Amino acid sequence: VRPPMVEPLDYESVIQQRRTQIHSDPLRGPSPLPSRRRHVSRQPRQRRTVVPSVPPEAAQEARSLLVTECIKSYTTSWNVLDYRYQQYTGDYRQLPQNAAWLEKLPTHTFDIDEDVDKEEDTASLASLKGGIMKQGWLYKGNVNSVSMRSFKRRYFSLTQLPDGSFILNFYKDEKLSKEPKGSIFLDSCVGVVQVL
Repeated sequence: VRPPMVEPLDYESVIQQRRTQIHSDPLRGPSPLPSRRRHVSRQPRQRRTVVPSVPPEAAQEARSLLVTECIKSYTTSWNVLDYRYQQYTGDYRQLPQNAAWLEKLPTHTFDIDEDVDKEEDTASLASLKGGIMKQGWLYKGNVNSVSMRSFKRRYFSLTQLPDGSFILNFYKDEKLSKEPKGSIFLDSCVGVVQVL
């Protein structure tokens, strides 16, 4: 069974049929091409000689069609067809800037963005208050040795300082009222080792 022949889409007829829909489109502004694409104008032919190369009565005296057409080509005005794409040629940084349509576009807000904004607000409030952001038990090891025997279980609290840096204080137990056993400034931290 042969597949049916598919006719290619005639773009000119589709544009002609949907002309009103295309022209009333609210997002027609971002279209990179102008609406009126062609412009026809007439320019009078300029002579570069003092005496015309074709005598004025030559058109009436000509008998041959070839001679008549040659005389017309020398004497008639120019028909100039301007496609109006000149401003769209060249460097992309010099394209016409018509951003009036941008003001009409609604701003999109998504649920996930709003949730992130709320989390950032609560985190920044906690940092402004100078409170503890996270706390819990971790294993701390010596810098020179990474064997399991050298790791000690300590209670850590993560705090953000007013200058925006983070400090990790560790204690022997959960009593945070005592002085910390030590502190790790996360700005100077080189690496983290995960022990399973």
